[in-house]
Amino acid sequence: MHVKNMLTIFFAIFIILLFIPLTCFALQTQDETIFYPTDIFKIPNYNGSINFANGGKYESANLHNNIWNFVNLSLNNGFRLDTLNISAIDSDVTVLSIQGFGSDIIGAILSYTIIGDGEQTFNFGINANKGSWSVSFNDVFVAENSGWHILPDNTISIIGATSNVTLLYFVFPDFLGNNGDSFNKSFFQQHSVLIITAIIAFFVIVLALLNKYLKNNNHLEGT
Repeated sequence: MHVKNMLTIFFAIFIILLFIPLTCFALQTQDETIFYPTDIFKIPNYNGSINFANGGKYESANLHNNIWNFVNLSLNNGFRLDTLNISAIDSDVTVLSIQGFGSDIIGAILSYTIIGDGEQTFNFGINANKGSWSVSFNDVFVAENSGWHILPDNTISIIGATSNVTLLYFVFPDFLGNNGDSFNKSFFQQHSVLIITAIIAFFVIVLALLNKYLKNNNHLEGT
């Protein structure tokens, strides 16, 4: 009887050990959903749609008030986003790349292509007024309120774009304020504007090359 009880216990342990990994795997797969470049997130009431050129995965995605709300969105060629709310009116948006948006970032870039002449909105769950925004249409920068503006809820609205759009966001560190004697500041502090301008210019050049590569790559895949 003792041997029989021991065999029963060992068999029970074996079954538990066997099913624990399967259970964990099932829970993990339930936490994230994989999506592909061919998946279209439609917005019927707005005659718009969203898709991502390189696919990725997310924890959840739902359409609420004609806005797609993504939670823990991770693109195959970019960073993980805690949250992304995106919508499109009379336009079809293809997101090419998202780099760096998050709660602690100092710089970020989003690029997308568009078919249609409607409005697109993006909210990254950050204080949009904390940093500086630049927006370009077809690699030409446009002034705020002349094609884009920031809404009170930190949503950035793009109006008037017809092809390629780039959103560039940069947060100026706190030590770049005007208080204090410039002689007591470091080299970086004294030349911060020049350095930051150079960084932004570098990002723009890299982004232009990235957009060209992605467009050529998508074109080749479509042929």
